[in-house]
Amino acid sequence: MTLIPVKSPCSFETPCIVNFKFPSTLRGSWVSSDPRFANDAGSLAYVGDFLNVPVVGPTANQDVVDIFDVRHGDLRERVYLSEQFLPEEQAQNGLAIDQTGQNIFLLTSTGLTIDTLDNVPLSIGSLSPTSGASGSTITLRGSGFAQQTTATCNGSNATVTFVDADTLQLALPASLARGPVSITLANPDGSTYR
Repeated sequence: MTLIPVKSPCSFETPCIVNFKFPSTLRGSWVSSDPRFANDAGSLAYVGDFLNVPVVGPTANQDVVDIFDVRHGDLRERVYLSEQFLPEEQAQNGLAIDQTGQNIFLLTSTGLTIDTLDNVPLSIGSLSPTSGASGSTITLRGSGFAQQTTATCNGSNATVTFVDADTLQLALPASLARGPVSITLANPDGSTYR
């Protein structure tokens, strides 16, 4: 398996803007000797930062897991760990996620740590088919989808069918004009994705 390496410019003071390029074989797989990989839908990259990110409070330094939107390269969530990662030479592949990205499994100084996200960040990894006439149905693969997720296409409401937390089906509005379509998703918790 080949990973196209990207160094994370993240720090506590600097926002992360990174263009990740993940080969399709990486989706949902462990990356040998590297803590970067994507959820099954290929929409989120989980990066274990062993940088001891400075934090405010009683703990001087803290290891984190950063969750990036693969399509846009945006930092979507930073998970602060109460334990430290084991050194790489002691625990290769010390970070894994479940299929949806809800549970993060880590080898830390106290053993196996399981961190469960309250909500997986909303994202889109792919859509199929990539083109279609107004009124047709497309399938979105991504993350953070809920039964009440809504969608607009170029500002017009689309009919959404929830399949699972990683899959939605959208009936494109009949009023859509020919040309590129901008899809915006919204969840009841106020999160949006464009």
